Amino acid sequence: MPVTASTGRESARHRDRTVLRADDARRLDQARHQIAGDVAALRAARNAPEDERLRLVADLANRLDAVVSSLAGDAKPVIYLSNG
Repeated sequence: MPVTASTGRESARHRDRTVLRADDARRLDQARHQIAGDVAALRAARNAPEDERLRLVADLANRLDAVVSSLAGDAKPVIYLSNG
């Protein structure tokens, strides 16, 4: 963290302002499981045709964006259904 030159202490504007909610640990765990499933599908498709792998990467990118938004509090928690 940046410190002020005059006091040697952490600058007030750089202090952590993270607000934790009661269900944050559960939501983070849920997000980890969702993304782990998507990553496993991508790994399993390593020998699939390129267009299928590109579709999986695009799906993963969209899901990561939704999960990050959800964890940041910008959206309701997202639960994905299996593609299979």
